[in-house]
Amino acid sequence: MKTRLILLAAGNSRRFGSNKLLYSINEKPMFLYGLEVMKELLLKDFDRELYVVTRFEPVMEAVEELKADPFLHNRTHVINSPNSTLGISYSIKAGLLEGEMQPDYYMFMVADQPFIKTETVERLIKETLSQEKIAGCVTWDGVSGNPVIFSKQLKNELLELQEDQGGKVVLKKYMNQICKISASCEEELIDKDTKEEI
Repeated sequence: MKTRLILLAAGNSRRFGSNKLLYSINEKPMFLYGLEVMKELLLKDFDRELYVVTRFEPVMEAVEELKADPFLHNRTHVINSPNSTLGISYSIKAGLLEGEMQPDYYMFMVADQPFIKTETVERLIKETLSQEKIAGCVTWDGVSGNPVIFSKQLKNELLELQEDQGGKVVLKKYMNQICKISASCEEELIDKDTKEEI
């Protein structure tokens, strides 16, 4: 089954005080950790395509560098989304609507979770697809987090999200029908909203 990988890298970083996606962690910008996970996921399965939703030039440049790899070139796309300043729903819609590929599943990952592991995301995708669940998410200690994955059946519901509504609004409706994958540690799921959290 075909899966669209969507990296949301266009956030406002209101609480952070600066663009957190460009903030350096161990001499590497935060967003690059997520992009590298996406690259590994692409290399594992040729039925996957990557769409990076952003409005930041350094992110766009990094995606273009990724496309230099002949194995990734035709399956890697960048979406310039200036409307993302209005809320995360605009980033989600951009990731859903751009491109010609009509996938069976849409997997969303945020770019401010620098410690998420490729193995965890791979388990989320594989188990959700193999069980043909309507959706799936990564959890820790019973609490749902990102990344999340949705069947194409839920595309229209995701397109109805408004302003700062995220995919969890849709996910909550189907909690008894989804695939839940436990992270290897709590840190995987923590998104970095302030410099004190890093």
